[in-house]
Amino acid sequence: MKMRILYGGLVILSFVFMSVGKGTLGAIFKALSILCLAAGLYLFIRHDLTSFSYIVMENGGRLDFYVNRTTGKRGAYVCYYTLDDILCIEDYKKGKKAELSQKHGKVFFYNYCHNRFCGNKQIIVFENQGYCDAVIVELSQECVAYLRAN
Repeated sequence: MKMRILYGGLVILSFVFMSVGKGTLGAIFKALSILCLAAGLYLFIRHDLTSFSYIVMENGGRLDFYVNRTTGKRGAYVCYYTLDDILCIEDYKKGKKAELSQKHGKVFFYNYCHNRFCGNKQIIVFENQGYCDAVIVELSQECVAYLRAN
């Protein structure tokens, strides 16, 4: 809801800026209206038209973890790891990135969450070749328990 208010406000603000001022001041407000409209459309596409599916699938006797991103009618896997490579699964809180970087060394972070303001996020750290990948996701407690068990 907060995100919808934010991008809706940006779009409305862009229409207000479009009709304000004349001359140089009008040009400045028109440029601001284009920026507000672009930001509002970006947030709309990123948050309302994009959804993420988290998939755990058996593949050749092992379990694999996929993240499928769907924007409109298009969908593609954006993340693929085996569950054997999981180092840890923790709740995501402020300061967790610095803590994980200090603990595991070189870590790349990927955020696959639909809602930026959601309080229930988890971070899954996977071992990769010489570094770690940390994936930030929104999982149910049942899914977290299942991943920890496997």
